[in-house]
Amino acid sequence: MVGEDGRLVGIVREIDLLDHLLRDDHAHEQGEAIEPIINRHPMTATTGTPLGKLVQIFKEQDAAVIVDDQHHVTGILTKIDMLDFLASQTG
Repeated sequence: MVGEDGRLVGIVREIDLLDHLLRDDHAHEQGEAIEPIINRHPMTATTGTPLGKLVQIFKEQDAAVIVDDQHHVTGILTKIDMLDFLASQTG
């Protein structure tokens, strides 16, 4: 999620959304906000982040949010993207 200024304000992971929706102790309404499940402090990377650091990020979350120096989101790198890259390097 990005704010009006384009800066990262948080992420909602698929697993967090599913866990929230499947909770038995909470009735869900169509207009329900996602605010309670937003991770306001996701791990981020830049285009210069070493692969070893990305491995650490992927141990904690399924995707790395790529940001620039002003913390504007420039992309998302997933575990599958990483596997595709590594596979292309060994061919």
